[in-house]
Amino acid sequence: MVCIENAAFNDCTKLTSVIIPESVTIIGNNAFALCKKLKAITIPKGLKAIPDFFLYDCESLSTITIPEDVTSIGEFAFAGCDKLTDLIIPDRVKIIGYCAFSGCSSVTRANIPDGVEWLIGGTFENCTDLTEVTLPKHQKSIPESMFCGCSSLEKIAIPVTVKKIEAKAFCWCSSLRELTIPEAVKSIGEMAFYNCTSLADITIPEGVDSIGADAFTGSKWLAERSKKNDSPDTENGFMLDGKTCTGEVTIPNGIKLIPKSFFEGNEDITRVTLGKDVKEIGEKAFFKCTNLEEVVVQDGVEIIGERAFENCFNLSAITIPDSVTSIGRNAFYQCLKMTKAVIPDHVTKIEDQTFFACESLTDLLWGNSIEEIGECAFLGCDSLTSVVLPKSIKKVHYKAFAGCKNLTEIDIPGSIEFFDWAAFWFGTPLSTLIVDGGADSYP
Repeated sequence: MVCIENAAFNDCTKLTSVIIPESVTIIGNNAFALCKKLKAITIPKGLKAIPDFFLYDCESLSTITIPEDVTSIGEFAFAGCDKLTDLIIPDRVKIIGYCAFSGCSSVTRANIPDGVEWLIGGTFENCTDLTEVTLPKHQKSIPESMFCGCSSLEKIAIPVTVKKIEAKAFCWCSSLRELTIPEAVKSIGEMAFYNCTSLADITIPEGVDSIGADAFTGSKWLAERSKKNDSPDTENGFMLDGKTCTGEVTIPNGIKLIPKSFFEGNEDITRVTLGKDVKEIGEKAFFKCTNLEEVVVQDGVEIIGERAFENCFNLSAITIPDSVTSIGRNAFYQCLKMTKAVIPDHVTKIEDQTFFACESLTDLLWGNSIEEIGECAFLGCDSLTSVVLPKSIKKVHYKAFAGCKNLTEIDIPGSIEFFDWAAFWFGTPLSTLIVDGGADSYP
């Protein structure tokens, strides 16, 4: 025997011990996954690769010896082996797959050899008893969710070569107290240190050029410096926390990006004035800020991200400046009190559901470059009574103006090339349709 096929013994719930012959050099994925009573297994010395889901969720397995010649460990290979206590990764290992040891909640120490060249992410996620880790000296990044949920980890030495700390890398490491972010780090991902409730001292290197949303939210460090205030806390030109802001908020000059989800769910802010240097409003930046009434956007903003103001039910005053070139889908979804939308000249497409259910929208002014209106872009805009499409328009998609129950008149220019048959489907009581040539057929 030289090979064990994929899922050969998968879910053998009564299997308690296995000796794999030395002649075996290949083991398929899921070979012994879900063998919940498996307590002992002998792996042949000649094996080079530990397959994906090899011993996944073998919850009775307490010890394992990985052969010295192994060079790769597959994704979820030992995930869920929650009684496994001793973990020795051989020096010849070069690749450790996604979540290889996630959920090994009894492992207390781990040494990742210097020879490891590829760490995919989630390696020790939810290893709740892990207290000590050694990382490869040449490591370039801390992958996504690598130590997420390692609630007993108190300290870790991040190699000086690390340039990137990815999303959720240390989130929910509630015991983490000692950590130095190396000077080489350029980016810190969203929720990287989220809810590190014991982490009180952080220095962000000057070379960092990107910090994701909620990177330090819930940490002791941020809690001590952030109080309810009218402008976000900043560090080295980055905003750190938008969740503690109240009332009328001013974004300082020098800030170029409102990060993804930065103010998401903040019900305490009512007015926001952006600084003159803001270039981009990120995805979901103000998502579900339900009491936000006004946003002052300075000329210079170029991008309004997807879902940026979605479910801002009370937003009634916002001006989209001429500098904007892109408005993402769902950007103003269910802004129920929004009355006017002026589309800048540089915007060429109204994305899907951009103004979905903006039921108070009465004034719609087009830029000179609009060529396309996406699916459901103005669905449910009940206060629209007439629409004159711009002369640049070429395509109007499915349900673009569906359910606009007071829309009675629309003017379609000769530039039109495609007009979906259901553009005005259900509840749109059109009585006047002005068509100036163009598409071969209309609804």
